[in-house]
Amino acid sequence: ICFFSSFSVLILYLLAQELYGNKMVSFIISLFYAFSWASFSRTVIGYQYEDFALPFIFMSFLFFIKSLNSTKTLLYPILTGGAIVVSLLSWHFSRFYFSIFVIICIFCYFRYKPYQPAFERVLGVILCFCLAAAVLSPDLRAKAFILSLPMDILYSFWLFVLLGRYKISIFWKALSASVFAVLLLLIAKFAGIEGEYSHVYATFFYKLINFFHWRNYYIVF
Repeated sequence: ICFFSSFSVLILYLLAQELYGNKMVSFIISLFYAFSWASFSRTVIGYQYEDFALPFIFMSFLFFIKSLNSTKTLLYPILTGGAIVVSLLSWHFSRFYFSIFVIICIFCYFRYKPYQPAFERVLGVILCFCLAAAVLSPDLRAKAFILSLPMDILYSFWLFVLLGRYKISIFWKALSASVFAVLLLLIAKFAGIEGEYSHVYATFFYKLINFFHWRNYYIVF
């Protein structure tokens, strides 16, 4: 258990090295993670699903960053998609991470325009891997992962990208992708597919409302 869980520390070190290019900073980050309560508290009480999934989650992010920096090979996008699929099959909460991951990627796609071709390539490979897993995996198929929130966002994103091949204004591309995403969510809703982690999203939403409510209160007084 400890041996496999320690892979997270090594991968986090490599990830920090890829991001900052500084061995000392990478060492401090990985050391902080290794001795943090959040890291080892669940491992010491027994082997948990996340102990197997977390190295692959960190690995997916590492290979994703490498995909953006190394645009001449498909190796890193393929490794990214593979790591994400393994984490999705290993731990149910990985699907929540995947949702956040996809949303942040699309935000960065519009924020960092020089990297748009690299984002399109890696997100395309991830979509292919996840579609294959959604069809072939009994667990993902039973939970209708093919119509889950992150998949709906990826479908809509690729509709936006494909429409960009034609002379269509960004307004109509964004509107078409948004309408398509809403239709997919409605199909999932009327098909009786329960929203994955809807209670988690609702909790975050109400916490944000409460945060801004108290913030406005202190500004007034």
